Amino acid sequence: MTESRTRPTPAQLRAHRQALANRRPRLHLALDLTIWLLFVWMAAFGSLEPLALIGALLAAVAVQWLFPLPNRAGIYQVHLLSLVWLILRFIWDMARAGLHVVWLIIANPPRHDAILRIQVRTSVPEYLALLVAMTTLVPGTVVVEVKAKERVLYLHCLDVEGQGGLEALRANTLAQEARILRAVAPRELQREVGVSRGRG
Repeated sequence: MTESRTRPTPAQLRAHRQALANRRPRLHLALDLTIWLLFVWMAAFGSLEPLALIGALLAAVAVQWLFPLPNRAGIYQVHLLSLVWLILRFIWDMARAGLHVVWLIIANPPRHDAILRIQVRTSVPEYLALLVAMTTLVPGTVVVEVKAKERVLYLHCLDVEGQGGLEALRANTLAQEARILRAVAPRELQREVGVSRGRG
């Protein structure tokens, strides 16, 4: 006795193909993770050569393809002029802070370090990750703890007086957050957290 086998319907075939497609790894590039991986790679190899940069970019893409994170569409909304200003100001901050740290090493003056608690505007992980990465990459400041739910960062600051005092450091961190939000956050979110349209 032979078993009768029914052929799948077109709808079943489409559903099967869709299920197979969903199993395939998809590439969702996260801006903050890509930047962070680039910085980690470049710092690890200590090279700014074009070949090293290309290798770092390929490694960042490969990591996100092999170990995909949930896709959160709509998180980023790039505003070109604000993004350019964010990058330029970040480069300036790194250069200025680097010179300050070099002076501290050479002159070895008396200094006061501190850990500063900063209440930030947003708890969105993507923006917080960018803020933590960019703040930590500026010489003289390191984020030592993040409490995302409370929107709190704890920042270790080198030579507090030399950087203008605690309030100046707090203001600089909040200004950095505002620049990040102006550069990559939707306008609606900027209005919700009270970020003005100015350059800052």
